Amino acid sequence: AVSDGIRYQPTAYPAAPTTMLGVFYLDATHAWSSGTGTIAAFDGANWVTQTPGVTGNLEQVVFANATTGWAVGVSGVIRTTTNGGATWVGQTSGTTSSLREIDCVSTTTCVTVGAGGTIRATTNGGTNWNGQTSGTTQALWDVDCVSSTTCWIVGGAGVIRKTVNGGATWTNQTPGGFTTRLRGVSCVDALRCWAVGDGGAVRTTADGGTTWTP
Repeated sequence: AVSDGIRYQPTAYPAAPTTMLGVFYLDATHAWSSGTGTIAAFDGANWVTQTPGVTGNLEQVVFANATTGWAVGVSGVIRTTTNGGATWVGQTSGTTSSLREIDCVSTTTCVTVGAGGTIRATTNGGTNWNGQTSGTTQALWDVDCVSSTTCWIVGGAGVIRKTVNGGATWTNQTPGGFTTRLRGVSCVDALRCWAVGDGGAVRTTADGGTTWTP
């Protein structure tokens, strides 16, 4: 692939895990990946293994800045760091459901989603993770927040939900008759989003989710 005239090149990954599951790029010299019991950090030239302190799958990792980040995974695991990943410590998620994805809009405000319609959210950096009602029991595969109040989640059976009040309520936006599992959602602002899923499915909105079209 080519971006701004620069070709992506393979980079050496130390002690590659059995499965690599998540990756997050903050900028050209700060990136992290997660996998089976491992996290690695990229400094623009090399990947360096970090020790998250768990052995199970870490489905995704995200950073709010160069030092503060979180990783989520199986059995409700949440790990956090405030020093770029030099050390990782556990936080109490309040669930044993596997967590698949996490998005953080600041060093205090994050939302994570996972199996069985699970949503957990924090507004104090993870000191407390509180449950939210998604309105579905489908597995949730992704979450994207454009602010501390406005987020979308997607999941099995074409599920799309939106909140504009920080998760106090989640509104159903699933297109009528659409049942394809959605695995990812990305929003550039409070109006424009894209959701993608199985079989090459793509749905997009330009009106904040009032309508989603192929």
